[in-house]
Amino acid sequence: MLRRLCWVDLDGYRPFPPAFIELAEFEFPGLPILPETLLLLDLKAQDPWVDLTDISRVLLRDLGATAQILRLAAREYADAKSRPVRMEDCIADLGLDVCLEEVSTKIIVQNAKNEAIVALWMHSREIAEYASAIAEDTPGVDPAQAYLAGLMHAIDRLPRLLGWSGPLAELATDKSHGISLAEIWSLPSCVCELFSAPDWPGNRGPWSRIVRAAHARVSRNSFNPECSAVF
Repeated sequence: MLRRLCWVDLDGYRPFPPAFIELAEFEFPGLPILPETLLLLDLKAQDPWVDLTDISRVLLRDLGATAQILRLAAREYADAKSRPVRMEDCIADLGLDVCLEEVSTKIIVQNAKNEAIVALWMHSREIAEYASAIAEDTPGVDPAQAYLAGLMHAIDRLPRLLGWSGPLAELATDKSHGISLAEIWSLPSCVCELFSAPDWPGNRGPWSRIVRAAHARVSRNSFNPECSAVF
C-alpha cells in the first residue's frame, strides 16, 4: 500500500480533491516494460561480472522499468534525503535481483492493441535523449535529470493508455494528475517540477523549457504526432 506521507507537505498549498487524495492508499498497478528490455536485462544479468552501469542504461531506456525502480526506491526509503535517485545507486541499494523482479512482472505484448503503448514508450525515450543532449549545452543543468524529466514527461497519459479501472480511473480524467502521480510515487524533484503549474509555489526550473525544445527537435527531424502532446 502506498504511503500517504507524500501528501503531508502538499496539503498546505495544493488543493487536491479529497476523493483523489484517497487514491494514495491504493496499490497502483505495475507498469509494463518492452520485451527487448527484459531480454537485454536477462542477458546482462548472466554475465560473470555484472556491470551496474550497463544495467542502468537498459532500465533508463524504458519508461516502465525506470518508473518501477523509482517507485520501489520511494517505498523503501521514506526519507527523501536518504533515497537514491541515480539508477546505479537504486540498484546497488535495493539489490539487482530485487530490481529485476520488480520490472519483470508485466511485459508489453507488441500487437495492434498495444501500438499506442509501445509508441509512447519509444516517444518518451526519444524525448529523454534529446533533453539530455540539450542539457549538456545548458550551463547549470544536469543532463541526467533532464533525461529523467524527458522520459517521464507523459506519465499523465498512463492511466487512460493502460486502462486503469475503478478508483484509479479518476487519474485519466484530468491533465493535472501528472503532478499527482509524480508526488504519489515520490518521483525525483525534476519530474515534479516539470508538472508544476506556474501559479503554484516554486517554479518549474528548466525542465519544461528543455522538454519543449526536445519536442521541437524531434518535430524537425521526423514527423511524429506525439510531439504535439503536452509540451
